Amino acid sequence: MSTPHVTYEARYTSMEEATAQDVNHIIQGLNHYTDPKYLTDFYCNLVANLNSSTEGFPINRYEHSLQSATMAHRDGKDAEYVVCALLHDVGEIFDPYAHDHVIAELLKNYISPENHFILKTHTTFQGYYYWDKIGLNKNARDVFRSSPYFDACVEFVEKYDDKAFNKSYRNMTLDEFRPMMMTVFSNRRRNDAVFE
Repeated sequence: MSTPHVTYEARYTSMEEATAQDVNHIIQGLNHYTDPKYLTDFYCNLVANLNSSTEGFPINRYEHSLQSATMAHRDGKDAEYVVCALLHDVGEIFDPYAHDHVIAELLKNYISPENHFILKTHTTFQGYYYWDKIGLNKNARDVFRSSPYFDACVEFVEKYDDKAFNKSYRNMTLDEFRPMMMTVFSNRRRNDAVFE
């Protein structure tokens, strides 16, 4: 005879009243959001949501994301770099004018400091190619010259962001990036909380 499934029922009205069992139950629930499969599916959905986002670009943001990642992959970049290229613009769903900061913070626990810098500043580095056309300082990226990652961001934007608007380029499919995403999301690098 099998034991009936018992649903855990929390009975506290404030965290101060919570028991150790309550808190452990919370932690187990939160760990779902760090599961590599969950994260891979979640971010694939975000990329897919860019499929209807054109805003005047030659290709939609979905194709741009695939193209950026495909180009990085074909150049032999590692999985983490390729995933960053794939996801570099998904923050636009939340805030188009701070999307670089959004995605950098979302991925911070899974990527290197260099890739975090690239994601967080790529908009300013991209500005080198067009900000002067709208009255902004195209050299705004110079404030980051002292960063050891300056040249890496120049390369990312020059090779994999600015050049990824080609209608005739043959992109990899989103599903082809799933194994790379699983690898990246299996390597949580930091944990500011005690929830392990």
